[in-house]
This record gives sequence, structure tokens and C-alpha cells, in this order.
Amino acid sequence: MGKANIFVICPHGIWTKNGGSPTIYMSMKALINKHYDIHLICPYDKTQTNPKWKNLYVHCFKLPKFKCNIKGISWFFNKLKYFIFIILATRKALKISKRYKPSLVYAITYYGAPVGYLISKVKKISNITRLYGTFLFPMLNNKLKLFLHFDEVLAFKFPCKALILTNDGTQGDIVAKRLRVPKNKIKFWINGVDETYISNFNSKKFKKTIGLKENEKMILVLSRLASWKKIDRIIEAMPKIVSKNRKVKLIIVGEGDLEKKLKDLTRKLEMNNYIKFIGMVRHVDTKKYINSADIVVSVNNLSNISNTILESMNAGKCIVTINTGNTKSIIKNYKNGILLEKGNVNKLSNIILKLLKDDKLRKRLGKNARKFAKKNFKTWKQRAGMEANLIEKYIK
Repeated sequence: MGKANIFVICPHGIWTKNGGSPTIYMSMKALINKHYDIHLICPYDKTQTNPKWKNLYVHCFKLPKFKCNIKGISWFFNKLKYFIFIILATRKALKISKRYKPSLVYAITYYGAPVGYLISKVKKISNITRLYGTFLFPMLNNKLKLFLHFDEVLAFKFPCKALILTNDGTQGDIVAKRLRVPKNKIKFWINGVDETYISNFNSKKFKKTIGLKENEKMILVLSRLASWKKIDRIIEAMPKIVSKNRKVKLIIVGEGDLEKKLKDLTRKLEMNNYIKFIGMVRHVDTKKYINSADIVVSVNNLSNISNTILESMNAGKCIVTINTGNTKSIIKNYKNGILLEKGNVNKLSNIILKLLKDDKLRKRLGKNARKFAKKNFKTWKQRAGMEANLIEKYIK
């Protein structure tokens, strides 16, 4: 039995058959290593297979599923799901608290924030809120849009001992300031990065296993297939790239709601022979794709300081990305990557063609990216340790 019980409120599990999200499970592991008991409270999901760690207890509840793609009606169902989650998660946490006395509640995402606050008030313990970026920055001057996204706004507003914001380029620090979150409560931290560079990696052999010929270059997109990720931009750039260089393939790793539309777009552009969808892979296997890539592309709409970019920089890869959010804080144009302005997305194909042709430029940008990463990024162990130390500080 651990020295204290920490209740973790999360809208999903922390592990799937393809691996877990390090942003969640590394922090949980760091707390377990400090001999705390973690009680994960989340909806039941048959795709989730949470790790069987000592001192990790998973308490699931059934959350009704709502699916509607009709604009307006889908908004209503999403908000209904939000309120039902609050009710069911709070009830589950209070029920568990009769057997396990909580010492702190750690709430993940805007779904967890209200539950964390309610439990903290009832049990008279500290609560910490953890948000992974934000969609609110473009809406800050639009009161109607902020009202329609009240659930995310409230996540910033609910009182807590600390608000941990991922510095993913979506400018959560500015959002917190505008929403009047006390400055001393904000922890604005970039994600950690494991060592992704594999020395003496046989990329030619690996490329062959995923259908590339020995002389073909590999463009990599490693991302969730969601609308705001704008993966259609690189797909639409491929016909022009292929018209001038046929020894190239676009490899897309990930899954998501937009998968069918992106595959349909690929067929429409007659790019099936040059674009391959791999699907979801285990996190540990993403290193093989990153180390095999000649160019890594990220064209997200909000920000491009994603785990993919951090890990690709750490592996010494040539990055092509867009100057959205606060991406320019880590990518310097033609120094450690290529940073396109949002209005120049139509130049994406030309930039990639240039990089495919110029091996020296591509390798120089990758080398400088790795130098920057080694100097500025923390390991996941260090980053998770920061969070565990903060949580420990507020445990009653």
C-alpha cells in the first residue's frame, strides 16, 4: 500500500494495444515510483488495456456514447456528454473515496477539471488541473465563440492549486492570462522527449518492410488524423512533387476520424502508389519510422510543437512545418528546419522538392535540429519528475 492515494480523473484510459500516451502515463509512473497509490477514474473502453502496474488501480464507469455529425446538433450532444461525464465521474470518485481516502485529486483535460474541483471541495483536499494545449487562443476576442466553448473556458476558471499547461505552441499561457488565471498557479511546460535517435539504424531495410524501394525517399507524417491537423495539405502537394520526382513516397502513421476522407482524397488525386496509410503503431515503434524518414512534415492549423516534431528534431531529422501558434520558438527557418508562413502553404511542394534534391541542406537542417533538441528539451523522466514533485508538494 502506498503512502497516499491520488485520484486521477481522466476522460479516457492511459494505454491501448498500441502503447500509451507518455504525457499521461509517464507522470503516473513517476508518482508510483514515489510510492503513491494511483486511482485512475475513467470511462470504460474496450480498446483500453491499462498497464498492470503495482499501486495503479483503475476504476471504470460506463459513459453513454453519442455520435452525431450534423453541425449544431453535434455541439449539443458533445456538451451533453460533458455534463454526463461530470456526474458519473464525480459519483464514482465519491464512491471510491469511502474505501480509499484521497490525498489529492489530479484532473486531466477540461472534462476532468470540474470533477477535480468538486471532489477537492467535498473532501477538503488539493486539486491540480492538467490541460494538453488549447483551442481557445483564436477565439479570445470573440465572446460568442468563447461561450460556445464554455467547457474549455471553465477548465481555466475552476480554482486549483496548480494549472499545468502543455507548451505545445497553442499559446495556453496567453489564454490563461486573458482568462485571469493567477500567474503563480500556472506551470507552462513543454513535453519531454525520449532518445529517438537510433545509431547504425538500417533505414533501407526498414523502408523495404513498409513498401519503399531502396532508392526512394520517405516523407513522414506522424499524427492523429483530425481535421485541425490539416494533413490534406501535404496530400494535395503530392501530385506536383511526384510529377517532378517519382522516387518518393508519403508515409502517414496514425488513425482518426478523418482517415476515410484522407484516403478518398488520395484516390481522387490518383496518388495511391505514392501515399501509404500505416495506421496506428506502438509508440516504441514510431522511432523506426522517424529514423527512416528523409523529411518529416507537420502542417497543423493551431501549432506544430507536437511530440512528433520534438522527437524528430531529437532524431536529427529535417523538419518542414508551418508558422502557426508558437512554432517559431523552436523552429528557425533554414537553421534547424523549414518554417513556412501560413499564407505560403502553396509553396509546400516546392520546398519539399528542393529538399529532396539537396542532400547537404537536408542533412544540415537535421543536424542543427538535433543540436537544438539536446540543448533545450528535457527527457520524459525529467519532465515527469517535475510534475510528480509539484503534485507531492500539495498532497495532504
